[in-house]
Amino acid sequence: KREGGKGRGLDKRARVEELVMKVNSLWEANQASEMYRAKFKAMTSGISSKPEQSHAAYEHEYREQLRFVSQKVEADRARIEQVWEELGVTEQARQGFVNELE
Repeated sequence: KREGGKGRGLDKRARVEELVMKVNSLWEANQASEMYRAKFKAMTSGISSKPEQSHAAYEHEYREQLRFVSQKVEADRARIEQVWEELGVTEQARQGFVNELE
């Protein structure tokens, strides 16, 4: 554990930079609009000199983007189940498909 404010500030900035990369990747995957991204970046640019607040903002955005991914995955799973029902795919065939993925 580092002592002193300056070292801790650098650690926090490094964590913010890591979150920025993760958030950017999730924005790409989630196809977040350029307008949404620009608004978020404008909001955080005002607090970029305050690593604690910047970290909190990006941490929140990261969690929100992960939540969006989880919701999308659940919706896609439900859609697959629906299609399997419509096609009359047996439970055994479904399990065989899932096993092939693993």
